[in-house]
Amino acid sequence: MRLPFIARTVTITVGIDMGHDSIKAVELEFGANGLCVSGLGKVPTPPHSISEGQVVAIDQVSTAIRDLWRLAGIRTNQVVASVSGQSVFVRTVQMPRMNESTLKKTIPWEAKKYFNFNPEDTVLECSVVGTSETNGNREMDVMLIAAPKALVDSRVAALEASGLEPMVVDVGSLAYLRALLYKGRDKGTTVAVVDLGGSYTEVVIACDGKHTFQRTIPLGGNSAVNSMVTNLGYSHEQAVALLQSMSAADIMAASPGMRDGASVTRGLLDELLREIRRTLNFYQSQYPEGSREGTVDKVLLCGGFSKLAGVAGMFSEVLGIPTELAYPPESMIGRINPEIAEVWNDDFPFYVQAFGLAAWEYEASGRRKSEG
Repeated sequence: MRLPFIARTVTITVGIDMGHDSIKAVELEFGANGLCVSGLGKVPTPPHSISEGQVVAIDQVSTAIRDLWRLAGIRTNQVVASVSGQSVFVRTVQMPRMNESTLKKTIPWEAKKYFNFNPEDTVLECSVVGTSETNGNREMDVMLIAAPKALVDSRVAALEASGLEPMVVDVGSLAYLRALLYKGRDKGTTVAVVDLGGSYTEVVIACDGKHTFQRTIPLGGNSAVNSMVTNLGYSHEQAVALLQSMSAADIMAASPGMRDGASVTRGLLDELLREIRRTLNFYQSQYPEGSREGTVDKVLLCGGFSKLAGVAGMFSEVLGIPTELAYPPESMIGRINPEIAEVWNDDFPFYVQAFGLAAWEYEASGRRKSEG
């Protein structure tokens, strides 16, 4: 969702990921030598300030963002933000070939076939992402995006209250793919990106680097924390510390049903893995058995919960699909600021979405050059 009041190219931009637990930012510079990661950082999200993705305490969030800019030493006020979660819909559909003006007029009617929405309360966008052939007819592959207007507006308001200039409000799932599958990485394969977040888990599937499917699962690391607080009497701080100290092996060794933190977390992980497997099975059922599109070749993990030691190996074993922690293609990064290199290398799975958002302008400038 491009905001209409920006129409210039920049060489430094920041992606900001405003999550329920933390606000993360990545600053990129780009030029002849590609991308330079020049800054990054994160701060805690003020409690109860973001609800179901919507910023409900703009003053508190804007203060946290200003703190983040100061602590991370970020030098620009031009940012790319995102919306994500269960209320954001993304779907690629096939439509007859038409010009851009006709497409814009047609989209509200086309979208109603797939989404239930009130046009007055919804931001509706579309983008032609390719072409395909159906029964001998060449058609356009059109990505439809629908998000609640209140969700988009609240994020823009928080950024503007921080003194920042929002360039774009993107979709989180597209930022994952931009960060991890840029310029043909894993070409010819189908990859599932799984963001193990605090409040929910996002599963995004791409074939040949193109978005084909996504689902939001309402389970995340906070589900285990909240269960420990409610059922075991832990404080929130104790529950978070315990969760961060456990490994996947600790959790899987726990006995289900016991009243301890590891058992509570195992119950969550068992349920989450069932939902992820169900999601992948549903996706695969939409394609002929054995087809390239319907065969998920790899799973990439990101998000805070992905930092549990050994979690990638556990996912590989349970899902039966090679799984690894998410890192960007080496060819995408020209240089990393030495002052942040250690944090970047150790904690990149936390910053995947922010990095993909920051790379929006870099990708867009590449498209402009190829079209010009």
